[in-house]
Amino acid sequence: MDNIKNYMLPYQGKIDGTPKGSNAARCTRVYEQIKKIAEKMRYPKWEEIRIGMDTFSSSPSAHSSTNIIYIPPMFLLDPSEIPSTFKGLPDNSPLLQNSQFIDSFIYWLNLNLDLSDLTPESLGTFQREQVVLFLKMLEKPDIYEKAKEFVLAHEIAHLYFNHGEEKVSSWNVIGQLRQASRWRNYEKDADIRAVETLCEKEGGIYLFKKFQEHFKHLHHTPQEKVVDKVLSSMLFTSKGDVRFGNSDHPSESERIEYISKVKLPFKLN
Repeated sequence: MDNIKNYMLPYQGKIDGTPKGSNAARCTRVYEQIKKIAEKMRYPKWEEIRIGMDTFSSSPSAHSSTNIIYIPPMFLLDPSEIPSTFKGLPDNSPLLQNSQFIDSFIYWLNLNLDLSDLTPESLGTFQREQVVLFLKMLEKPDIYEKAKEFVLAHEIAHLYFNHGEEKVSSWNVIGQLRQASRWRNYEKDADIRAVETLCEKEGGIYLFKKFQEHFKHLHHTPQEKVVDKVLSSMLFTSKGDVRFGNSDHPSESERIEYISKVKLPFKLN
């Protein structure tokens, strides 16, 4: 993975790679959270898990061969650190369509997470939309934290089930289809295992509903560039599911449906 940045946990003595200052504390906080969830899941190698930092626009991923979970930088942020200006905004807030407002949040991320390569000029249309989606997640900061915990538990579940990476030649269409089908099942298993471990559905459902609402918005919103307009209509369905490019994952609708059906043990308040 060429886009992996050169800082790992536990710290490995790389002078140019060890997170410093507040990022070191943030990494440790996420690392301890991951180990706590992994122990609760009864993953036998929970103490050996390491975390790595991926690029801004990446999705979290788990690599069973190395026992590493990669996270994007924004996973380091606790909602309490984020200024109130950027939190609590409903999906239809005009501010989320204001380019200057989005730019100001990008500069805030740049400054507070030391992401010198993250600037408004460095992002394409859909990378900017990832910033907007993150802000939409912060409409309900407490539930966002549950959603983030769900994602971490989902990645740990991939390690728990030893979902290995497979390589199928691009010309092998049958192999590609079988692999995609297999990975859809892997993703479902990881979703359900995460919910069962956390005894919590709200975070996962909130996550995929936010995805759905945002993708629906992208499908229906006119784009300035013709290529972006075509991509928006092709990539997302009118109800907010990813249409192409995500064949190895269940749709957002499917994930919401089966997470909703998971039976959890009764808990006394």
